[in-house]
Amino acid sequence: MQEALSLGLKEAELICDACINETLRTKDDEKVVGAGYPIGVCVIDRHGTVLCHKVMDGAFSLAARLARTKAQSALELLRDTKVQREICQSRGIGLMPYEFSSVEHTEIPGGCVVKTSDGKVVGAVGVSGRSPQGDEEMAQFGVKAFENSEEFNV
Repeated sequence: MQEALSLGLKEAELICDACINETLRTKDDEKVVGAGYPIGVCVIDRHGTVLCHKVMDGAFSLAARLARTKAQSALELLRDTKVQREICQSRGIGLMPYEFSSVEHTEIPGGCVVKTSDGKVVGAVGVSGRSPQGDEEMAQFGVKAFENSEEFNV
């Protein structure tokens, strides 16, 4: 990890690859939400710069765009997009996921902040291509891959 407490290329690749490898590993697992659907994954640093953006063969172009939007939304809100969605719903804002989604912001689950072991936000990951729940699971898988890496405790 870079000195400035931000994700670097190595960590971004680790997160992207973990999400894609888990998607491939579970593609035929009926217990996995959205199994079989290719995904787009985007990892950004704490400044919002794209470090890694990978799209699996067969993924819709919308998945590639939404992955970036989910990552950016999580970073700007400093919380996972799933949590933001729950906050809005608890306040009586009952939007459907597609009603609050633009090129720049979304509440659709699948955007997760990436933090160091002491809780500092160092970036975000966005995943799209499956159901919102499936995207969230894959994004969390990428975050866990970072948390299990040597760089996590830096």
